[in-house]
Amino acid sequence: DFDTLIGGEGDDVLFGENDSDFLNGGTGDDSLDGGNDNDTFTGGEGDDVIDGGREDDLINAGPGDDRLDGLFGNDTIFGEAGDDLIFPGRDNDQVDGGDGHDVILEDFGNDTLAGGPGDDTIDGGFDNDVITGGTGNDVLRGSFGDDSISGDEGDDTLQGGLGMDTLDGGPGTDTCTEGEAVTNCEP
Repeated sequence: DFDTLIGGEGDDVLFGENDSDFLNGGTGDDSLDGGNDNDTFTGGEGDDVIDGGREDDLINAGPGDDRLDGLFGNDTIFGEAGDDLIFPGRDNDQVDGGDGHDVILEDFGNDTLAGGPGDDTIDGGFDNDVITGGTGNDVLRGSFGDDSISGDEGDDTLQGGLGMDTLDGGPGTDTCTEGEAVTNCEP
């Protein structure tokens, strides 16, 4: 079964329960919860709260300062425009923060995390992650695992953490610590 839930112009609360769902918040500051199964979310305009739930979800936040939580499953998350707070959750996730000053805090899994344009803060958490800051002055931490961290354009701070980490500051005046292979960083 597949359910479609569409919000209106106001602040909506949409809950998908146990089927594969498509949830579209529309405009307004919405709360979307997919429940169990593989869900697709579109936050729309506004400052939305989206909880992916269990299984593999696709989250498109839309413009606004959103809070996105993938929880379980191999999730794909697009923060889009706005200053987003993103918790990809467990398993192997792919995240693109989009435009804005985003905070991405990963838990477990071999993840691909990209901040996009803006001054972003990304923490890879456990396991082996690929982290890219994008343009802007970013703070990028690998924490645990063998991570590959790239600052891209801007004056970035890269910290590998525990594990065999590769750090590349990219263009700009970058600071790199706790990396086994370090390039394009200030001494």
